[in-house]
Parts: sequence; structure tokens; C-alpha cells
Amino acid sequence: MNKPVTVNQLLKNLKELKAKGYGDAPIFITDDEEGNGYHGLWYLGEPAVDLDMREEVEASNSDLFCLENKDMAVYMG
Repeated sequence: MNKPVTVNQLLKNLKELKAKGYGDAPIFITDDEEGNGYHGLWYLGEPAVDLDMREEVEASNSDLFCLENKDMAVYMG
């Protein structure tokens, strides 16, 4: 089973991409594990505990089963 990327993993990867000259490149994220659909990353991370619509967001997130602590999730979109 795949696990979501952590903030530390993302930060490391983004620093490497920036060093390669991609600092101003737009980011696209996939809708699923297989890369069947991509869309732009429109807003930066917000911790789950700070979400105004947390219940609605969690109801539509089918990947939450892999988390031990839902409060540690960060949402981007």
C-alpha cells in the first residue's frame, strides 16, 4: 500500500527541484495513485486541525484510513 508523502519528503524533493532550476515551475498533482488525472496545486498546505470545513473534507477523503492520527494531516489542493 502506498502512503501519502510527508511534509519532510515534499520539502526535500522541492529543494532538489529548485536547485535544478525548477523554482518557478507550476506544480500539478494527481487525483489518484496511478496518475490518471492531474490538476494544478492551487493553495498551500493547511493542517487538518485548522480546516473550517474539516468534517466535510474528511468525509470526501478516502485515503484517511492509512493515518494513525488524522490531526497530523495537511491538506493542499
